[in-house]
Amino acid sequence: AWEKETLGFYISGHPLDDLREKFSALKTSKDLGGFIGRRVKVGGLITDVRRIMTKRGESMAFVKVEDFDGTIDVTLFPPVFSKSFNVALPDEVVVVEGRVDNANDTISILADRITAAEFYAADFWLTIPESLESPATFAKLKKIFAEHAGTSRVFLNKFGEWKRIPQKISDGSVLRGELIKLLGADNVKIY
Repeated sequence: AWEKETLGFYISGHPLDDLREKFSALKTSKDLGGFIGRRVKVGGLITDVRRIMTKRGESMAFVKVEDFDGTIDVTLFPPVFSKSFNVALPDEVVVVEGRVDNANDTISILADRITAAEFYAADFWLTIPESLESPATFAKLKKIFAEHAGTSRVFLNKFGEWKRIPQKISDGSVLRGELIKLLGADNVKIY
C-alpha cells in the first residue's frame, strides 16, 4: 500500500492480483449503482479506517475498501464492528457482505459481515436442468465434488427447490469449467 500512497500507483502489481479469480464472482465498485437496496459481496484492500464512538458509547467504523475498479465506502455499525474489529484494519484484504445504500447521493455498503479474504469461500448455486436429471448426472457431480473437496458450500436446485448439500468444494477455474461443461453456464452461479 505504501507504493500507492507514495507514488499514486502500484509498481509491483496490484495487491489483489493473486485474488482475481477468487473475487471474480463478487461485485465491484463499478457495479454497485445497479444494486441500491440489495445485498452484495465485494472484495478488496482496506485503505482507510475511521473509528468513532456512538452516542451509546459503542465503537463503529467507516472503512474504505479498494477493489480493481475503484474505492467503496463501507459502514460497520457497532454489532458488525464488534465482531470484526480485528479484520477491519488498514492493508487487510477482505470480503464485505452487506446492503448497498445511496444516502446523500453517495453509494456505500452497510456491512452485515466482513471477513478476511483468506477465510472467504464463495457459495455455488447449481441448477440441474430437467433434461439432465439422471443417475449419470448425479454420479458425475458426486465425482466432481469428491475431486474438488474444500470449504465452499453447494446449493442444488432440483424441481424448483434449493437445498444445501453436505459436501463442500474448493473453488477454482478447473472446478468451474467442469461444472459449466456438465450443467451449462446458466446453471452454475457463484456468489
